[in-house]
Amino acid sequence: FAITKFLLVRKDNKSLLTSIVRKKDFYHICMTIYSTLFRCIFTQADLITFCHKIQNLKIIRDLTDYQSRIPLALSLGMFDGVHLGHLSIINKLNEIAEKEHLESAILSFWPHPRKFLNPDDDVKMLNTLEEKLELLEKSGIKNIFLKTFDEEFRNLTGTEFCEKILVNKLNVKHIIIGYDHTFGKNKSGNFELLKSLSNELGFQVNQLEAIQKNDLNISSTKIRIALSEGR
Repeated sequence: FAITKFLLVRKDNKSLLTSIVRKKDFYHICMTIYSTLFRCIFTQADLITFCHKIQNLKIIRDLTDYQSRIPLALSLGMFDGVHLGHLSIINKLNEIAEKEHLESAILSFWPHPRKFLNPDDDVKMLNTLEEKLELLEKSGIKNIFLKTFDEEFRNLTGTEFCEKILVNKLNVKHIIIGYDHTFGKNKSGNFELLKSLSNELGFQVNQLEAIQKNDLNISSTKIRIALSEGR
């Protein structure tokens, strides 16, 4: 350990700890250096994934190394705010997972894909990542795949996403999708595509209706707009 060597001095063939640095000081110095290095190496998402004491929600950051063949009931989206619309999806997801002996899961992104598509876009998130994970854990979800949106993901068509990611990689057996959700290159993936592929790829799919409040469909975008206007 380089720090230990640095703080040890040789005198009369004996290793002596420098008198200026007591054992307690040595410990604090080591912890300070470790903490500084940790903050430099890891992103916010990695730091929370590594350190946050979540007991019942498994967080998977790297799909490349994911090898589990546990069958999943899954939904996809940002789930920013984990609002009433999201909770209707989550409740249905948990219900289906229990009934069909699957594990519930969400495939989401951090940071928001809009930051990749337009780095200057100042996306106002309703939750921090830590808040989002806490809310998802409380909702009963068992797994979250927290993907970084990148060029490879961006270029997947809806069909490729279903086959390569949802079925071959994640072993999804039941998909719950929101009323207006799209995915894949040029928004080529939607409920109709999932329905057309379900028999061939061996999964079931349900689309849920919008949850309304005061005759308005609840969505993260509308909540952001309302907050920005002070409503």
